[in-house]
Amino acid sequence: TTTYVLPENFNLRLGDIATTLPQLSLWSASVFAMAAFAKLVVGHLVDRYSARTIFAFVTLTQAVLCVLMFNLFGGPALIVSLAVMLVVFAQIPINDVLVGRVANSDWHSRTHVARSFVTFCVMSFTLSGIAVIL
Repeated sequence: TTTYVLPENFNLRLGDIATTLPQLSLWSASVFAMAAFAKLVVGHLVDRYSARTIFAFVTLTQAVLCVLMFNLFGGPALIVSLAVMLVVFAQIPINDVLVGRVANSDWHSRTHVARSFVTFCVMSFTLSGIAVIL
């Protein structure tokens, strides 16, 4: 959901930095591209440390950054948005690792499908909620 909200968030918060749709798109794409590297870093960390500990840290960091974002505009909003997307993207491989480690090997594919199904169902409701809020 944060991926879908980011461009609108930038539209509301980056008025002095991005005034046109191409500028908003460029900032959004740049943040997504940089945040994608979080998957590589977290994948490396999950191979060496407890996935649950990393998951807890990422989740807590995500909550703190989202609260911090409430009153930010301009450059600070851009920096915190990048940090938010870093931890959002970092959570993706952790979820997959946890499902892979917890699920019985005969049920891996079914478990990943069930997780994706739940994710997309929740996302459809949150996107509707965002449309009402914004």
